[in-house]
Amino acid sequence: MSKNRLIQEYISEVQPFQAIDQLIKKYKMDMDIIDIKESDLSEFEKFHFKFLRLNYEYKYNIDPMEVHFQFFLVQKNEKSKQYYDLMENELERIIVVIEQRVNLVMSNCRELSLDLRIERGIEEQYVEKETIELLEYLVNFDLRKQL
Repeated sequence: MSKNRLIQEYISEVQPFQAIDQLIKKYKMDMDIIDIKESDLSEFEKFHFKFLRLNYEYKYNIDPMEVHFQFFLVQKNEKSKQYYDLMENELERIIVVIEQRVNLVMSNCRELSLDLRIERGIEEQYVEKETIELLEYLVNFDLRKQL
């Protein structure tokens, strides 16, 4: 995967950077998404997100107990069908998690995670200078295309 190919193929699809709050607000308009507490997660969901806390400790040198994750449940209905149809386990719920300190937004649904990262956008300075951040962002388009 070459830098030039990624830029040529996807540069026209680059989204301007937006805050996590704006992104979640937009998705709440498109789908039924409700705030939930971490204690509302099933055992399976807790296991999935447990590694997220551990990654914070090593990647960001932040005490994982001081990290404030916000969890959202994407309700299963016609509006979210495109994502639920892609889940491996039909009983699994789709959860979105955000963390403001390091601007994390992700989901246990791979396709939704990619869409969130793409829709989140990238800062203009990375685009202008064609930085590694731009390439990481453009790879999301490639990954989404392969799914």
